[in-house]
Amino acid sequence: MKREKILLKGCRVITPGKPLQKGVNIEITDGVISDISEKSSSKGHVIDCSRKYVIPGFVNAHAHCYQNVMRGLGSDLHFINWLTSAKYPICEIMDEKDIYISTIIAHLEMMRSGITAVIDNFDFKNDLNGVRTLAQACRDSGIRAVIARGMRMRTEIAERWKVPDWLIPNDEKTEINISDQVIREFDGKLEGRLRISLSPTALYYSTKVLLRKCKELSEKYGVNLHIHVAEGENSQKACIELFGKREVELLDELGLLDRRFQAVHAIDLSREEIELISQRGSTVIHNPTSNMYLASGVAPVSELVRKQVKVALGTDGAASNDSYNFFETMKMTSLLQKVVLRDPQAISAEQVFEMATLNGAEILSDERIGRVEPGCRADLAVIDLNKVSTLPDYRPLNNIVYSGSPVNVEHVIIDGVPVIVDREFVSIDEHDSIEAFKETMEKIESKIESR
Repeated sequence: MKREKILLKGCRVITPGKPLQKGVNIEITDGVISDISEKSSSKGHVIDCSRKYVIPGFVNAHAHCYQNVMRGLGSDLHFINWLTSAKYPICEIMDEKDIYISTIIAHLEMMRSGITAVIDNFDFKNDLNGVRTLAQACRDSGIRAVIARGMRMRTEIAERWKVPDWLIPNDEKTEINISDQVIREFDGKLEGRLRISLSPTALYYSTKVLLRKCKELSEKYGVNLHIHVAEGENSQKACIELFGKREVELLDELGLLDRRFQAVHAIDLSREEIELISQRGSTVIHNPTSNMYLASGVAPVSELVRKQVKVALGTDGAASNDSYNFFETMKMTSLLQKVVLRDPQAISAEQVFEMATLNGAEILSDERIGRVEPGCRADLAVIDLNKVSTLPDYRPLNNIVYSGSPVNVEHVIIDGVPVIVDREFVSIDEHDSIEAFKETMEKIESKIESR
């Protein structure tokens, strides 16, 4: 996608930890914010942002984009039943074409929600060809992405939970070799928009050998580890059964807990585990809507924040959320803590906004996004609060967190390239994408009905 000089004119700027700026112009040059000031320029592509709010693009720190085709199939199910009836049967049917178009549709939905970057946890059919398919989707949509390559081993828990053999095709050596190839081929590509991380899916699907080898790869290439941790009471019990320790204790024993480690979900944590995560500088990715959808529990976000743990936000996949609506994710993050702790000040709108932007950027290991400041990459969303659902805008940041929705997203810029202008996609045909997605839906529906 072509970068051009852009002027966002007459902006109101909201960036984490800074006061609101009004009536300023943002110049974007070569994908970077080159100036924010009141001076005017007519150079480049001018986008009128009068009475609009320019914010850092949201970072969806945990999603499964391929699951878009599973929307609506996982409701009202317990976790194990959800896996065996809503997820596995569809995964088995999907081919690379289905994965591509489902991922594209997920990207479009995310970008309409102001998301400019996503950590896409890709946990099946993820050989080199599968990752190439996702990389092509990222190239075509223009989103910034981390592909977190999932890995599973055949364990006693996998047997008991009836994980299909085709989902666990490799031994530890093969998985590590593929991951090594994936990092070398894809990490840092698409002008830096694409990164790779390693994701042993969960500890109860892992061996100590796999986890140690992933840690070695992480150190060798400087990539992150992204693992489902303490997703609920069952996951802790399974870890104790397999390894004799709770999950965070095991991770610390194996040396995985450090600043490159990302604990996804982190619901069922003891005080000691919270302390370990804090001491080691690891991060937590909170998925409130998915946690509620599967009745997994409520993560101790307020306590994690109090212990200075960096918390970012994720939607999880459409199979366990039915939505990639990031405004919904932000609102649920705050309200869940308020109601559980019966404290209206448990998590503020400002804290949630920082989790959605700056903290997400730090989890991507990219210090040049997550803020609207000169020198930062131009990953931006332009928010129009002049809607019946978001006026009056006395406190615009609060409106974004508590009453915002995708209808408020007017423009989206990623790496200095406009991907949405006036609510229309610039370089990808939304109608054609939807029509292609319908073909996948019909194919999958016919195969389900024939079983």
